This record gives sequence, structure tokens and C-alpha cells, in this order.
Amino acid sequence: MVYTQKKFAAWLKSSLATAVTTAESIGLRSFWKKIQGMNLLILGSTQQAKLLKECPIKDRIFVPPQTEESSTERVINTPYNALPVLSDTVDLIVLPHTLEIVEEPHEVLRHVEKALRIGGHLIIIGFNPWSLWGLRQLFSFRRSAPWSNTFYCAWRISDWLRVLNFEVVKLNRTLYRPPINNMKFFRALKFMEFLGRFLFPFFGGSYVLLAEKKRYVLTPLKEQWKELAMNFQANMAPPVTRNIKHESDR
Repeated sequence: MVYTQKKFAAWLKSSLATAVTTAESIGLRSFWKKIQGMNLLILGSTQQAKLLKECPIKDRIFVPPQTEESSTERVINTPYNALPVLSDTVDLIVLPHTLEIVEEPHEVLRHVEKALRIGGHLIIIGFNPWSLWGLRQLFSFRRSAPWSNTFYCAWRISDWLRVLNFEVVKLNRTLYRPPINNMKFFRALKFMEFLGRFLFPFFGGSYVLLAEKKRYVLTPLKEQWKELAMNFQANMAPPVTRNIKHESDR
């Protein structure tokens, strides 16, 4: 995965990656009005800062997958399993294609869940394997970025989040154009974005997902057990008294 992370970091400097980031930032616009809080943690590269241009939270820290230095952003170089934050303190965490370039995405999500406060939000950005971009990855023999990433569909990510007590609030898809490095042709196919949203909405090359961390509610579970016990007792047969003669009574 270190190889994949290095390749992806290099790819982020390309023209195609810039176009991808622009499309994804547009997909994020409807999320920002739902976001409240004071602090933001991005488990990604500072090269992806453009994604957060319209984010209302300005106090942010980047935790890149590979060691980085930045003169414009606050950066902490640390493994994702050792995030330097207290439990239940972060308002928003963003994972821009992060789960695709780590060895244990479930483990990363567990650490993210621990860091987020109750009611805090998580944004996950990923490539859709059921798209022209996924098809390109399937037939990629060079294994260059981003095709060396592991693509996860949004439904699978949603299942992982439900296990961790997250509720998916919103899901947007974008990038209906094929992954073409020639920007002249890529821009000429802009009409496919409009057509794709209406004709093939589930086949966008990229998705942005917003989820909220929920509180564990124990009281309803106790009430369910109480109701179950009462129903069990109500359905039991009434006790029957029988006269049994013992040998000593004869």
C-alpha cells in the first residue's frame, strides 16, 4: 500500500486529478449547510485542500498518508491508527479516497468513529467500481494511480458505517465522463455529466458520502426486553393444582 500511496500522491498533481477534485468539490456543496462545528480533520493530502474551499469550518488539520510539509496548511504526520486527538472531540472528518489506499480500511473507520463526537459528521469520497472509471481500472495493466487504488462501492461503505452506528445522511455522485488524460477532450465531454445524472445516476465515476455519528440508545432495548418478558408471562399456561397421593397417605 505504500507504493499505492506514493503513486496516488504523484497522480494528484496531474490535470485529470485536478478535474476530479473540481467535480467532487461541486458534489460536496449540498453538504456544507448541514455541517456545524469548530474543528476539521482531513485524512488526506494537502493537495486535496481544494475540496474544502467552501467548507464552513476553517480550523483544519491534514493528516496525509505519506509524510508532507506545507507552508499554508497545518499538517501532522502520523499513522492513522495513532491520531493525536481525544475521543469524541472532532466535529468533521473527511476521507478523500483515503480508504482506497490503506491496508485496513475498517481499522481506519474505527479510529475515525472514536475521534468524532456524537452528532459529528464524516465525509467519504471514493471512486465507484460500477462506472467507466471502474471499467478503466478493471482493464488497467500498468497499475498506475488511481487504478492501483482499491475501489469500494458506496453501498459497501454504507454497510460498514451502519455497523459503527453511523447514519448516511446524503450521497451524491459525479464524474460521468470517461477518465481521459487529454483535457481538451475531457472538457468537450462535459455534456455527459448532465446526461449521466438523469439517465445513469448510479454510474458516476466518483461519489461523495455524508454520514452522522449517532448515539447508542439503550433504553428502548430495555423496554423491548421488558415487553418481551411480559408477553412471555401472559402467554404461559396457568398453574394447575393436582392432588397426588403419596404412599404414606394410603
